[in-house]
Amino acid sequence: MFLTGAGLKGRILVAGGDGFIGSALTAYLRRAGETVTATTIERDQPDKGLVHFDITTDINENAVLRDPYEAAVICAAITGLDDCARDPVATAAINVDGVSKLAKHLLARGTYVVFLSSNQVFDGSHAFPSTTDPVSPVTEYGRQKARAEQAIAGFGGPSLVLRLTKVLGGNTGLFEQWARTLREGKEINPFSDMYMAPVLLSAVLSVLRLAMDRGTTGILQLSGDRDISYAEIAYLLCERIGADSGLVRPVSWRDVRPAGDIFPERTALDGTRLRVEFGMFSPESRWVIENTFSDTW
Repeated sequence: MFLTGAGLKGRILVAGGDGFIGSALTAYLRRAGETVTATTIERDQPDKGLVHFDITTDINENAVLRDPYEAAVICAAITGLDDCARDPVATAAINVDGVSKLAKHLLARGTYVVFLSSNQVFDGSHAFPSTTDPVSPVTEYGRQKARAEQAIAGFGGPSLVLRLTKVLGGNTGLFEQWARTLREGKEINPFSDMYMAPVLLSAVLSVLRLAMDRGTTGILQLSGDRDISYAEIAYLLCERIGADSGLVRPVSWRDVRPAGDIFPERTALDGTRLRVEFGMFSPESRWVIENTFSDTW
């Protein structure tokens, strides 16, 4: 559909262009000379290059969708696990119903659609689930992502699901808070049994651009090479800033979180397809973490 390195030939829609990934993708594509319409659920923000679009409203009546798009990336979502668990109806209205309606509308008009999904579609019971493994979500957020994936696949047309693990790059407030606390000589209590297999935001942008250039369809997974616990990250931070590692006092999330909470024990995904088709290997999780630490903390 697209020619690698030649640039896309038409307008690109980034739904959720004010979010962490959406805003970075919008800036990345515009720097490359692409024509991008980036949306926000808030009021129009012309100074930021964003137009208002409520994904829960009647798709066919929305002015944003009157123009044709060659490609669309659906970043719009409520991503907080707690938010989804607390209000599954309201969050599903966006994460499932709104996303599905938007994708169906775009696909019916011949638009190539990329949907950002998550490792949360798996229960974490076995290591490195592949793109062909059946989904098995245990969180409400994961269930919503799995439902949206299934709906989009059923519409037909050129679409890609990009499953991501934890994405880092500019959103390291927790690590910064830890660094301040450690430098004050106070202890921190990271979870010993909560994990991530992180990837850098820059890698996500590269994969998205390659996928759009090539018109890749089906499912792709981008993940760190292994799971790393929050406690291990805290010890790495101590090494980086020269803090006393004795100030790290790991705890179990099961002793802190409300009863009934559950989180996947494994988050890393199989990246075979990405390696074979894109020549990209899963980044080393420790390297990703260390590259997010700031020297100024």
